[in-house]
Amino acid sequence: MKLINIISEDKVFAHMLSTELTRRGYNTGVNKSISKSALLVIDLDTALSKDKTLPNITFSRETECDIIRPFSINELVILIEERSADIIQNVRKVHRLDLFGDKESSSVIVGNERIHLSLQEYALFEALLQNADNVIPKAELSNIVWGKSGSDNRLRVYIKYLRDKLEGPFGGRLIYSVRNEGYIMKLSD
Repeated sequence: MKLINIISEDKVFAHMLSTELTRRGYNTGVNKSISKSALLVIDLDTALSKDKTLPNITFSRETECDIIRPFSINELVILIEERSADIIQNVRKVHRLDLFGDKESSSVIVGNERIHLSLQEYALFEALLQNADNVIPKAELSNIVWGKSGSDNRLRVYIKYLRDKLEGPFGGRLIYSVRNEGYIMKLSD
């Protein structure tokens, strides 16, 4: 996911915003290089740079801004979603519980917890997610993740890795084996 850069000299508030946005699945930084940013969240009260060449959201205690302090984090998230749909293109909510996949960082966000996966684990997660609630044959799943170098045993091992990492935080069974067929990620009730 592209960087949301919080520009502010109020370090405590900026880090609090960064933490809250990270908990919601965004890639954030505080006073990072503007060239690496996709969106700037600028504190007009303290920011040294008021660069507005990139998409931005401004906040201040004054009325000449996008959002007036104090504000709720939900208000900021709504503005982020409105201003920059491309920032969240790799993150999608797929269940009534908070379950997100972030392809760029090869991680899954379950509730407030970010779970880092290996590239193969994420490829497996993504294949299961894209076919959620449908059985994927073992050979097809193995081919998607590893190509011709895949095997049933390797697939079983990586399914176990995913279950171990995701199902505890998810709060229940997520990936099921279908005897003699393949695997399914069940997201519907």
